[in-house]
Amino acid sequence: MAAPTFVSAGTGAIWQSGAGVTASLAGTTAGNLILLQVLVDTGTGDAVTLGSITNLENLAGTDGAMTTISDVGTSATVNGLGTIGGDGANYLYAGRSLGGTVSLTATGGAVGFDLYFRLYEFTNVNAGTALSDIMENAGSEGNASGAGNGIWRANREATAAVTDQQVITNGADRLAVQLIAVNDDNPLVAFTGMTGGTWTEPVAEFASATGTDGAIGINVATMASAGTINGGSQTMAAADPWNVIGFALIPPAAGAVSDPTSWINERRTPRRRSLQRF
Repeated sequence: MAAPTFVSAGTGAIWQSGAGVTASLAGTTAGNLILLQVLVDTGTGDAVTLGSITNLENLAGTDGAMTTISDVGTSATVNGLGTIGGDGANYLYAGRSLGGTVSLTATGGAVGFDLYFRLYEFTNVNAGTALSDIMENAGSEGNASGAGNGIWRANREATAAVTDQQVITNGADRLAVQLIAVNDDNPLVAFTGMTGGTWTEPVAEFASATGTDGAIGINVATMASAGTINGGSQTMAAADPWNVIGFALIPPAAGAVSDPTSWINERRTPRRRSLQRF
């Protein structure tokens, strides 16, 4: 059994007003996992509308759709970029490629709530239809303070120091992932100083000074056996609110996590189509 691997990322896109803006990722392989990260800058929980979804299906197999990833056990979702006046939100969606160029449009809810978004492709990920089939982080819920084993963490004030989100894998051959969002166009790098694995930055961040300024980035770490990766940090060029979503992708042979406290709450019905306000 081999761990999932990062394949590629799109160039990123920015919505500020008007009609939806398109993000695309060329040359994808049918069946590969596609993740969409969206930073809503200046305003937590502002609406994000996806449209014109091409060559993508959600985890349940519905064409032209993506699955919204949300937290378990509380009303919180995997967003929450700071709290002072509402600094932003870090949104995450999942789907599978139907082959070739995948694309979609994203539209924000109001002018001044800019979107910075990007598509990522991964291969050798479990083909199950439930979020808990493809992702895990022990069995823990999100944690607003960044302590414990949650799937996301956010600083409560603007700081230059960004710390990783602990990821606990439940089995062998996982790919741990960190998705970082900052409400400024700060350069991002790989976390250092962690234990239990090595974070790498497989592609440079997407950052822009257009509009309200924003940056999104990714780190990954291959985890050969069950364990914990934690304790990494990096220092940005400026102090700003930030958010990190952390989880592990599960390989095909691993199957679904049966723990009922899994970080994705499959008991919620129907699955929410949009994220709640942080």
